Amino acid sequence: MSYRHLTVYERSQIETLSALGYSCRAVARLLGRHHSTINRELQRNKGREQTYKADKAHLAYQARRRKSNKKDSSLP
Repeated sequence: MSYRHLTVYERSQIETLSALGYSCRAVARLLGRHHSTINRELQRNKGREQTYKADKAHLAYQARRRKSNKKDSSLP
């Protein structure tokens, strides 16, 4: 199974559409993603003021990626 990470463009679309009051399912339909992907993204990256900011979300994503462990391909 392959996975695609959200792009900066998709994050900015999520920010705009959620600010306009679109539901997670509506945003997902427009972006061609599963609604749980959008919901997880919003929940994971809402700040103290409970609003989603695409630029902050992308920076947090990059920090998590840098901090994650890379899989060693030599292990079975």
